[in-house]
Amino acid sequence: VSQSRYHFLVMILMARWFQRRMQNQFQRLSQTQSTVQKVLKKTTDGLWSWALVENLSNQDEIKIRTGDVFTFDALLKDQPALVSLAWISGEMKPRIFHPGAIIPAGSKLLSGEVITQMHQSFAKSDFGQLMSRVQDYNLNRLPVMMKSDRWAQWLLWIVMSLAVVFLGLYWSISPEEAIRRPSAYRDRET
Repeated sequence: VSQSRYHFLVMILMARWFQRRMQNQFQRLSQTQSTVQKVLKKTTDGLWSWALVENLSNQDEIKIRTGDVFTFDALLKDQPALVSLAWISGEMKPRIFHPGAIIPAGSKLLSGEVITQMHQSFAKSDFGQLMSRVQDYNLNRLPVMMKSDRWAQWLLWIVMSLAVVFLGLYWSISPEEAIRRPSAYRDRET
């Protein structure tokens, strides 16, 4: 019974360690990932030029091409668009949006080129707010989580130190006894 508790405790500690590692990797990745996203924007003289998404306003016309992901809620201006909403709703079947429709941020244009107008920035869009909440929840260091991590670290060091001390004690008495006792204990439980 106590050995199964030991295995359960080790499993919990390893899961928490793995979770913390993954959170740290995700945090490093999101910090190093470039937040600079460029789109084709129509200039005042009617030409298309690259512009940062952060610098767009609601009046700007933007060209979206095949495979591009809408990084903002977009008002479709010129022609119908075949769009995948898989990231947003999990729908595998693409949808057709007609001019005048709002295409949500996070959607992907599957074919052709369309002219859009920014309706809302990514941060203000439903998908952007959802992603922000998910990221905040995953990356925040909650006080309870930090305390449990600290206690788990101390508990792990204490258990490992006690194991080494007892092994050393038994080894100093008799190496055969140091090997026999853990295996006898294991055989008695099974």
